[in-house]
Amino acid sequence: MARHPTAKRYALAAFQIARESGHLESWAKDLGAAQQAIQDPTLRAYLELPKVTIERKLDSLRTALPDANPLLLNLMALLTTRRSLGLLPRIVDEYESLMDAHLNRERAEVAAAIPLERQQRERLTQQLRQLLGKEVILTSRVDAEVLGGLVARVGDRMIDGSARGRLLALRKSLAEVRG
Repeated sequence: MARHPTAKRYALAAFQIARESGHLESWAKDLGAAQQAIQDPTLRAYLELPKVTIERKLDSLRTALPDANPLLLNLMALLTTRRSLGLLPRIVDEYESLMDAHLNRERAEVAAAIPLERQQRERLTQQLRQLLGKEVILTSRVDAEVLGGLVARVGDRMIDGSARGRLLALRKSLAEVRG
């Protein structure tokens, strides 16, 4: 039985092509546009029909992605013929990880009890940049469970500066003193 390439292998191939051609950002944009396009249930269903020829499917992809790199369309055709369109979100994630590592940057997600103001996001980005020694791409979201303060997730690390986190740490500390 033949092995199918994983999302990581597809992403690595796309990344190598993009890096060699000097189009890292445009490939990221095109991959994101392709991911958006296949979320359309009509297009996705059409691409998954076995009786439709690959040429007609490619025509649909060209219509949905008029400005896409021809090599990206080849990747989409390959994913379509291998019935692997479901891998595209993971391919996009892997590609972004490869690009971030190449450009020495890190993605951080911050959860706070209330929306962060622009100055707060900028200050937090600067602090994380100094802490990590890398460029930081920050996204923020509101999470009612945070109570106060914030929780930052950077890669596989979590920095909990929330009131809830402090209360849980205090509870654990008190339990250790008693026990």
